[in-house]
Amino acid sequence: MNKGKLAIFLALFFMCIAAFVFQYTNIFDDNQPKQIVIQSGDYVVGRNMDEGMYDVIVLNGQVKFMQMKMNEGDRWLAVRLRHGEHVHVSGNGKIRLKPSPLEEIERGGDGIYRIKHSGFYFVGRQIPEGEYILTYVSKNAQEKPFVQLLSSNRDVIHTYDFQNSKDKYYKVVCKKGQILEVYKNLFAESKHVLVILKKNV
Repeated sequence: MNKGKLAIFLALFFMCIAAFVFQYTNIFDDNQPKQIVIQSGDYVVGRNMDEGMYDVIVLNGQVKFMQMKMNEGDRWLAVRLRHGEHVHVSGNGKIRLKPSPLEEIERGGDGIYRIKHSGFYFVGRQIPEGEYILTYVSKNAQEKPFVQLLSSNRDVIHTYDFQNSKDKYYKVVCKKGQILEVYKNLFAESKHVLVILKKNV
């Protein structure tokens, strides 16, 4: 193979590699949602912000993001905002919408998964699939979590309502692709509640 043919071969080879990378990774994907800071007002997804899955982080003040009351430092994770959806924010403060990295929940040395923020947690990515005991601890007797197991399409499979039940423990079977929807306190984020998942062995 002479130098000319070798150069053409190498050029075609690298073009094929570049096309593969472009197609199967999101390195060049401009459709990824962008971080944005918002405050009191009405917003439309697709016009004022990108469609996508966000971590909602309160930077300061006290706000109500859609139906969730939140204070400075509170987080509501992996909230999906769909194109055309209206987002209402009220109160006195600022919110950062940050594309959610869907970070894996760290398992403690005692084998317990501690959920520190309200949000949506993906089984198989953030939580290993398996059978768990779901419970909580709260420093405020009036604040109790509300948890639902959802399908990949976000249809409700099962509801675990600690607020309207005397039960403090539930058995939960989580399968890959399902989503655990966690509210540390229904309609208001709480710094007093910690949701706990422990493998049922």
